[in-house]
Amino acid sequence: MKIILFTLKYWLPLAAALTGVFAFIYLTVQQDMRMGLNDPQIQMAEDAAGALASNQPVDSLLPANAPKVDMA
Repeated sequence: MKIILFTLKYWLPLAAALTGVFAFIYLTVQQDMRMGLNDPQIQMAEDAAGALASNQPVDSLLPANAPKVDMA
């Protein structure tokens, strides 16, 4: 009976606190990596908007070897 009370009194709160700390670390790293994955797409969109604003032709925004897509 003493062992169960000792476990509940000391180890269970410690385990809950450690679980919370590690969950916070995991979520922080995951969100940081997830937010960083948007950077290349944002940069490409900003570059295209800048090129269009300076009156460059639309065809110059695409790579030279980009396949043509028939929308029909």
